[in-house]
Amino acid sequence: MTWSHREYIALCAAEGVTLLRLEAHRKHCRLCFEAGFVTAPASPSDRRT
Repeated sequence: MTWSHREYIALCAAEGVTLLRLEAHRKHCRLCFEAGFVTAPASPSDRRT
């Protein structure tokens, strides 16, 4: 598990949100919740060009 994945899990726990699963996809990861999902960068240096 990468640093950013641990940070997303800790953030969800701190906010009291139930994270069902975290899916890794190349440069992004998908945070899956009961109501849907959020796509987030897999690293802090992820930039769109």
